[in-house]
Order: sequence, then structure tokens, then C-alpha cells
Amino acid sequence: MLKETVTVPHEKISKQVLENVDTVASMSVVQELLLREYQKGEKEEDELMSQIKCWMDKYPEASGLLERIFSKIKAIDQAQDKIITAITQRAYETLLKNRESNTLWKQYEPKGRYYVRAHEMPLFR
Repeated sequence: MLKETVTVPHEKISKQVLENVDTVASMSVVQELLLREYQKGEKEEDELMSQIKCWMDKYPEASGLLERIFSKIKAIDQAQDKIITAITQRAYETLLKNRESNTLWKQYEPKGRYYVRAHEMPLFR
């Protein structure tokens, strides 16, 4: 049977919350900055595939070779899309779980001056 009341030291709660906040920030970086870089690569990839299609029409004698190149690029693109979708989904799930965890801890947050400096500095007197 579980206890109705559990005592958790403030340091453990603070550590968990800080870890969660750090993870939320990291996931936000993944979603914003890294995905933006990925999108730049996708745009270049699309332009290259479009160029290859034009060359296939313009140079029918090289059509077979260009078709193989085009198919290979398309296969790589599809594999990358699956991977980036999985990464994005995992990042989003982690972000939600950590926010939820912090919300659960919030009710146990001590009130008052619990961030007290261990030493005094003349500038802050």
C-alpha cells in the first residue's frame, strides 16, 4: 500500500525541475534551430531533383543514368524524412512529459526564501 504523504527534500525537487527545464530548452532548440537547418537542406534537395528532371527531358541519351540518380536521391530523401519525423515526435513527447512533470512538482514547491546565498557579496547588501 502506498503512503498518502511522502517527504521529498527540496533539493531533489529543484534538481528534477532544473533537469526538466534544461530538457525543455534543448528540445526547443531541436525544434527551432536544427529543423530550420534541415529545411534549408530540403529546399536545396528539391531544387536539385527538379534540375535533374529538367536534364532528363533535355538530354534523353542520359535519361537512364539521370533516372537512377534521381531515384537514389528520392530514396535518401524519404529515409531522411522518416528519421526527422521520428526525432521531432520524440522531442515533442519529451517536451510535453517534462512540462507535465514540472506541473506535478509545482504543488510541492516551498514558499518563501529558499534561494538564499551561501555568502554575502558587498555589491548585493
